[in-house]
Amino acid sequence: MEWRDVQNGRPAARGLEFGTTGLPHPDAVLVSKGKIFGRQLFEHLDAGQTVAKSYAAFLLKIPRNYRGVSNITYVRGRLVLHERDVLYERDAGPERDLVIEVGDLFP
Repeated sequence: MEWRDVQNGRPAARGLEFGTTGLPHPDAVLVSKGKIFGRQLFEHLDAGQTVAKSYAAFLLKIPRNYRGVSNITYVRGRLVLHERDVLYERDAGPERDLVIEVGDLFP
């Protein structure tokens, strides 16, 4: 996310927040797209406005022949990566799900 502060009609500060510019496209393309995976690509903050966010990251060893992730779910303290069925681009089945016990990581 990028932001700027204007005081007395002149730029006073400008910032770029981490982790929110992951798509390799110019701003105009991202703004016109608007959403990805049902989530807004941009959030506009007014000068002096404060917004708090929280993030989580995980590290997991992936089997060599894993076919990719079709979906990630969080159920009862478990983060589950559902393997993608290459032919049908859907979940391959619970026998290949990768599970991480994370506790009460998310509300």
